[in-house]
Amino acid sequence: MKEIISAAAIAMALAFSPLASAKLQSGGNEHLNLGSDRAAVTAEVFAERRHQLVNEIESGDTYAEINAMQKREVMESLDRIGTWLESAGSIDAMSEEQRIRVFNEQEKINTMLTGVAADSRLVCTREQTVGTRMRQTSCFTVAERRRRRESDTQDAQLWYQGAIEQSR
Repeated sequence: MKEIISAAAIAMALAFSPLASAKLQSGGNEHLNLGSDRAAVTAEVFAERRHQLVNEIESGDTYAEINAMQKREVMESLDRIGTWLESAGSIDAMSEEQRIRVFNEQEKINTMLTGVAADSRLVCTREQTVGTRMRQTSCFTVAERRRRRESDTQDAQLWYQGAIEQSR
């Protein structure tokens, strides 16, 4: 009982922390956050943020489930934004049309990485092992769990179809 109360207290403390509330207010998908101060977003600032984002993608922690095609699309979008910023100098110096293109590329990146980050979230469960009373902890990403579930469903369907054909 004390463990449940302690876990609930920790969860509430984390949920109401300043970092968590800031993330909730921002929508939580700020993978490529160029900020609201357009004059401050220069090619150098973007290059630094791009470098951080590429390192996060390459490390395989937050974006473990990114595939080669998604990674290529993100890199191409980052290259386009970088080229546009190099020629204009800053977001503020861009025309409205150019700003819209940068915004659309940023949203494309954020949308893609939000989905990848959600699929890369690690979920651990305690499961009963067959043949023993001991429970075992198993951890899989959301995407791995989905793939296993789909594979198991397909295997069960194939087994069931085989069993029906054998009974004829």
